[in-house]
Amino acid sequence: MIWLLVRILMYCTLYYFMSFYQSYREFLLCLSLCHTVIVEEDPKTNATIYNSASPDELALVQFAKYSGWEYKGMNKDNQMVIHRRLKPGAKPKEFVFGLEEVL
Repeated sequence: MIWLLVRILMYCTLYYFMSFYQSYREFLLCLSLCHTVIVEEDPKTNATIYNSASPDELALVQFAKYSGWEYKGMNKDNQMVIHRRLKPGAKPKEFVFGLEEVL
């Protein structure tokens, strides 16, 4: 079921000019913010590694990264850092979000 959702969302990224593009962008932002994924750096390759107790949650965060909304982890002020890449190979724009509540 998740693969179907991912496939549909990948299809939608190709047609960003559709009327629901703003809602789609907000959905991707929520995917990159609302989770319990932990970010680790591989010391040998400097690659980002995501760890999660839920494989579904991990798949959604990885899809958001694939779509341009990359979760970079928490900064020293306990804020969530997201990198938004508008085009492949372009320099990402950094967004910082405060952590309000943990349930």
